[in-house]
Amino acid sequence: MRPALALFALAAIMMGGPARAQYTIPDARISDPMAQFDAGIAYEYGRGVAPDDAKAAEWFEKSAAQGYAPAETALGVAYANGRGVAEDDAEAVKWFEKAAARDDAKAEFNLGIAYAHGRGVDADDAKAAAWFAKAATHGDPEAEFNLGLAYARGRGEPQDYAEALDWFRKAADQGDLDAASALGIAYARGHGVPEDDAAAYQWYAIAQSGAEEGSDTYFRATRALQILAERLTTAQISAAEAKAAAWRAQHKAANP
Repeated sequence: MRPALALFALAAIMMGGPARAQYTIPDARISDPMAQFDAGIAYEYGRGVAPDDAKAAEWFEKSAAQGYAPAETALGVAYANGRGVAEDDAEAVKWFEKAAARDDAKAEFNLGIAYAHGRGVDADDAKAAAWFAKAATHGDPEAEFNLGLAYARGRGEPQDYAEALDWFRKAADQGDLDAASALGIAYARGHGVPEDDAAAYQWYAIAQSGAEEGSDTYFRATRALQILAERLTTAQISAAEAKAAAWRAQHKAANP
């Protein structure tokens, strides 16, 4: 599972929901803020042009200057990660705040990260949890996962395993594999639910099957499955794997 609090999210087109950008080949005459944002995406991901972080940030800035929230978030991420511009946490927070004022979920999530780690602002777990909660209510899965962690660990929120599990489930339903692993941990340790190795196996199987082989998530899920397998019968493992497969099929249909 990734660290307790995720790194700043690359906003751009990874904001949840289907990608709407057409990755238009940039043209200096572009004046529409959405098209300018798309031009930034084109340079960031090399869609039709050679990747160029500096040019991506330049286009994000043009769009952000016109008040386009996704571009404001993307520019904040550029400053937070030093991509195409000099790293500047205070400048990043400034742009995240502008986008968050327009209810941009990824900006709200990134403000949670800023407060959690004290980047550009004083560290404040309560404010971090509050921003995660705002982003989570807008359906951001990373925010849902981090809000679950806040409840599970009592950081910025009273420790409440049942509430944590609710948020982990919401995030897992949107494909967050670390949330699936967190559910595996909860069932293995009896945090907020009765201890249940078979249910833990099911959630770790879900996490492993969606993770990139060789990733930390894959490695940790695989190790957990090996440990749990020693405590389960063959029939219990088969049943847990069948439940995991059914869950994947159901959620693939719900989130094509």
